[in-house]
Amino acid sequence: MTVLRATITMTVARPDATRLLEGLRPVFALAVQSPGFVRQCITRAVSADPDMCVFVVISDWADEGCFHAFERSRKQDVATAALRAVRTSSDMQLSTVNEPARTGQVIA
Repeated sequence: MTVLRATITMTVARPDATRLLEGLRPVFALAVQSPGFVRQCITRAVSADPDMCVFVVISDWADEGCFHAFERSRKQDVATAALRAVRTSSDMQLSTVNEPARTGQVIA
């Protein structure tokens, strides 16, 4: 199985980290209800700048069409407004993920 992976990196000032995490809750709830949603997670990356926090949101989708339908929806635009207010930068990368290998298995 191949899925589309959206990796979104957001940087915020350290004092705004909690606001960003709180702002992600409605976005995550909306994504879970969206057609083609597979899974998501958030990680906090190591930042070279002690005054900044870097968060990486990874979400997997059945295909590119499902992801773009979510990403371009009015509901998503409204849900992400709080994020735009606190983040200092963001970057999105799209990639495909093949079915994960089982222990000892090689995927060609």
